[in-house]
Amino acid sequence: MFKYLPGAIFFNDDRYFKVSHLNMSKVNFNTSRIEHEMKKFISNWTKNNELKVSPFPRNENNYYFGEIQSVEYELFPLVFSCVYCGNVHEYWDLDSLTKQNPTLTCEFCNKKAKIKQFPYVMIHDNGDLKSLRVATNAGAKSFKEKYDGITMNDTRSFRTATWYNRKTNTNLGSLGSKRTDLPIVEGMKPYMGGKHASDGDVFKPAIINIVNLKNDDLISRQANNDFSYIQIGALLELSTISKSHFAQNFKVHESSNLATNLLNALQNEAEKAALLKALGNIGQTHLLEDTSIKDELETKLSNLGLSLDDELVINDRLLHEYLYSIYESEGKSIDDKVQEASDVSDYLQKDILTRAKKKLSLIGIEKANLLEKFPVLTVSPGFTRRSSNRKESILNPYKQKIQNNNRTVVPVMLSENESIIFKLDPLRILAWLNINGLLSLPNSSLEKSDAELYLYITSKIASFEPSELAEFNLANYQTVDNKVISAMIFQLLHTLSHMMLNAGKSVIGLDIDSLAEYIFPSSSAYAIYVSKLQGGGMGNLIAAFENDLERWINTTFEHTQLCLYDPVCKDHKAACHACSYLKFSCQHFNRGVSRALLIGGPLGDKSIVGFFNSNVNEEINRITGGV
Repeated sequence: MFKYLPGAIFFNDDRYFKVSHLNMSKVNFNTSRIEHEMKKFISNWTKNNELKVSPFPRNENNYYFGEIQSVEYELFPLVFSCVYCGNVHEYWDLDSLTKQNPTLTCEFCNKKAKIKQFPYVMIHDNGDLKSLRVATNAGAKSFKEKYDGITMNDTRSFRTATWYNRKTNTNLGSLGSKRTDLPIVEGMKPYMGGKHASDGDVFKPAIINIVNLKNDDLISRQANNDFSYIQIGALLELSTISKSHFAQNFKVHESSNLATNLLNALQNEAEKAALLKALGNIGQTHLLEDTSIKDELETKLSNLGLSLDDELVINDRLLHEYLYSIYESEGKSIDDKVQEASDVSDYLQKDILTRAKKKLSLIGIEKANLLEKFPVLTVSPGFTRRSSNRKESILNPYKQKIQNNNRTVVPVMLSENESIIFKLDPLRILAWLNINGLLSLPNSSLEKSDAELYLYITSKIASFEPSELAEFNLANYQTVDNKVISAMIFQLLHTLSHMMLNAGKSVIGLDIDSLAEYIFPSSSAYAIYVSKLQGGGMGNLIAAFENDLERWINTTFEHTQLCLYDPVCKDHKAACHACSYLKFSCQHFNRGVSRALLIGGPLGDKSIVGFFNSNVNEEINRITGGV
């Protein structure tokens, strides 16, 4: 769906078209979260900041957030050639084409043959798009005089194709260029370049994916003085955290006092047993424990010589989204599914899932959670042409008339499809970073929750935008700092996600473009979910989780080891279209992906030990004291 936004070019029924207008229905939910993410996204777009005037409105009332109902489009480009004589036909707009040649037949030969579009367009990094500029006969005035005999020597390449007059046998030069009418910034050339209309560089929609949180609940919870302790405690899965009734953690003080007072007031053991049973039925027995979440976390922090940054946690939206997805979206872990199979004596299913869990641990994945309804908002704030790099191209909004007013439209789509959230083992990440000389460790032995806490606080990964970490060039860093460490973690997650997506197409039974990824960097996790952007079948991901997860992991591991273009691919970037890149499913435009992070190899002038390397296992044993 998001391929068909205003300014997009698509091919259908042997013709090229340009999307001109969206018919939308206004969303009926609070858009403050989307507005916040959009503003942040646009403000971080480097090239736009160089413009004297932003193409995006400052007034929030000028935005229109809506769901797409239908798409209007028009014929484009408007430069044609006769399929019989090859003569060029150029029209300035649809009105002139409709009036002059509504049947799209040749105006020069007697065959009345059909005319066919030239598949080339002019584009610019500032977002401009035009038809070709045709070289015409000098001194001509009428349409027929201008274009009589003009044809193209089409070499299937814009750079080498030329115009010439077949009647006079005169070469009229290359396809040329046009000056752009839209604003440019310093360093940008004013001339437009040519591209084939089907080239992916002609239109690149920017996509923002957001987990659709219950925003009002989050705001209410943030008023709790212990909010950051509860959030980190939930990430670490501390014993004092209520997992089955997550919302109760934010009311723990009042509930704990009430439960304790009630227990003390009871007269006999039978009444106390009944209260304990009732609390157990709702997963709240922790309310009777003397140790609070804050106490338990403070003890860990003290042992590691660390302190908690409240502001960092409060602003860590991706952590909130991860915890919401895990605890409040009715998901089930692989352990839950194993227990379900055991409860109904389905020993075959239990064996399948148990083997899959072991395979996951072999590639460093600690947990896998299945969600049947992963709530994702997909938003497109604008588009670019030629490049999706914020340092090279200008991000343009979608502008059109809504009820006779010029508005900046923002297409929004809510999907609730199945998803699997994979969480990497924090101990393995810590060992991997340490063995590559990127992070020093405490002297004491660590358990998994210690490693999780140490990674979160020392890397400060939540202080960086995912786009920053995706764009960071690991080959060029000279000194190690928080951004380098955070970029290593993010790009490790991103690479493994891409490997699983590429491997999944032979296992899941869905086209790879029907799947998408969502990365939770501060939680060392990522989600693979069925996306409505390209369409997708329901139930395929659930079936893959329950029956084919082991095969999926095996295929993923094999996929990381070899690329069609090895050794060239492996010795250079260790990522290419044959092994790592995704066509539509990556909101980071395939930046921050390298198989070298998984299998080892050169990273610029450095050599890195891969995440899968057996030496990492030895380092884990050393860190944990062999436990």
